[in-house]
Amino acid sequence: MSSLEEVKAEKGKLEQALKELEERRGELSKRVEEIMKEIDSLRTRYRSARDEIEASRIELSMHHLSQQLRPLEDELSNVERRIRGTESTIEELKKRIRTLSTVGKGKWVVEYERKEGE
Repeated sequence: MSSLEEVKAEKGKLEQALKELEERRGELSKRVEEIMKEIDSLRTRYRSARDEIEASRIELSMHHLSQQLRPLEDELSNVERRIRGTESTIEELKKRIRTLSTVGKGKWVVEYERKEGE
C-alpha cells in the first residue's frame, strides 16, 4: 500500500501532464480549425471555378490539405483519449487520498447489551 504522500505526488504529476495535454489539444484544435476553414474557402472557389485547369488546381490543393488534416485529427483524437484516461486516473487517486486520509481516524464503538438477570 502506498503512502499518502506518494499518492499526492503522483496526483500532482498527473495534473501537470493533464495541463500539458490540454494545451496540446488546444494547439491541435486550432490547427485543425484553420485547415478546415481553408478547405471550405477552397470548396467555394472550386464551385465558382471558370475552367477545368483552375478547378483541378483547386482540387489538388484541397487534396493536399486533407492529407495534412488526417494526421492532425488522428493525433487530436489520441490526445483526447489520453486526457480522458488521465482524468479518470486523477479521480481514482482522489478517492485513494480520501481513503488514506481517513484511515485510522475513525474508531469502532462496541456496545454491549446487558441481559437482565445477570
